[in-house]
Amino acid sequence: MIIDRNIILNRFKKIDELIEILEELKKKSKDDFLSNYLFYLSAQRALETYINICIDIGNHILSNNKNGKPET
Repeated sequence: MIIDRNIILNRFKKIDELIEILEELKKKSKDDFLSNYLFYLSAQRALETYINICIDIGNHILSNNKNGKPET
């Protein structure tokens, strides 16, 4: 399989969008953040999505490996 540059660039675009969301949440005071469950859930989901995108990028790059996709 050939590494598709567009797939990786689209994933990085999504990461940039998630970073913007996290930067907005970062502006909240600690008390505001902790007292508003929606802020917490938004941050949690953004970080989960960020991590999954990083894993997807890694898997896409490693799929070019002759040994196949990693099992772990």
